[in-house]
Amino acid sequence: MNHYNGRLKELLLEPYKNASALLELPRKAMPRPGQYLLANETLTLQEPVPIALFPAGPGSSLKSSSQGLLPMWGQLPEHWNAGTPLALRGPLGRGFTIPLRARRVAFIALAETPARLLPALIEAANKGLEITLYCDSPTRELPLNVEVHPLVMLTKPQEWADFILVDTVRGEIDGLAQKLGAVDQFASLNGEILVLGPMPCGGLAQCGVCSLNIALGQKFICEDGPVFNLAELVS
Repeated sequence: MNHYNGRLKELLLEPYKNASALLELPRKAMPRPGQYLLANETLTLQEPVPIALFPAGPGSSLKSSSQGLLPMWGQLPEHWNAGTPLALRGPLGRGFTIPLRARRVAFIALAETPARLLPALIEAANKGLEITLYCDSPTRELPLNVEVHPLVMLTKPQEWADFILVDTVRGEIDGLAQKLGAVDQFASLNGEILVLGPMPCGGLAQCGVCSLNIALGQKFICEDGPVFNLAELVS
């Protein structure tokens, strides 16, 4: 298990940035899009369980250093401030993987923010793929080849997109097929979905808090996810 030391470089409060904080951490600790870190502050040790942090944008390296900066999304405790030292564990979980053959990709943020989709979206846009983002919240500055539409305009993305990436919360899995316009069309859902849920143990204990019951049986979001095959969850 990989353990690292990091710190909050800056708190990000503006909604358009879609990130909670800028995190300074070792470059080898940076999670891939869709993966996460578990963090505890190391001064007061007030958290009973660690906080899950997801990348919310591309990372950058600090000059002449093994350290990097990464915008992160997570529900930060009120006593965390700029400069707070953190104990980090990870990267954890399964991240997004867009197939090399994909040319048109739909990103669908059904949760309250598209933050967790943005690292994969920016990577795909930088490769010249055709990108459409569906979301109902403000977004940071995006590459020029990204179209942004409200969720009300979402209709059967599987009919035009080669690959679909979705972000939602565990409690919203039911009814997902209707939201995607894919009732009785599960086989055509070629994509992945990030499911957000509580992940206190990060795969260490299989405590069951993040369990997810699907057609193939019980899965754990912290370990089998948080990114899953889209068709498996919808069906």
